[in-house]
Amino acid sequence: MTSLKNDKDTFSYYMKSFKCNFERPLENIWGDYDKDKTGQLDKEQSRQFIQQVSLVIQRDKAYNYDKSKFDQMFMIFDEDKNGMLSKAEMCQFIKIAFKKDK
Repeated sequence: MTSLKNDKDTFSYYMKSFKCNFERPLENIWGDYDKDKTGQLDKEQSRQFIQQVSLVIQRDKAYNYDKSKFDQMFMIFDEDKNGMLSKAEMCQFIKIAFKKDK
């Protein structure tokens, strides 16, 4: 199965409203876990992906992530309830998980 890549299927598209710096591009990290190239990560792959994001996101946002809430957040952001997160769903997860409280 070959997926078509377009501008709307990139982290830069989904994350453009999230003001944050990453030491490593999210696309590269995603590729480390999306080995079958489906464009989705299962729960364990998502957990590992988020753990890697927490290591490369700017420090003031990294401190906001509470890994004990991963399971609850995964259920919330798995909008189609297929047990997988797409890039769009993952971006929503990142925006909330690493949101800086005021």
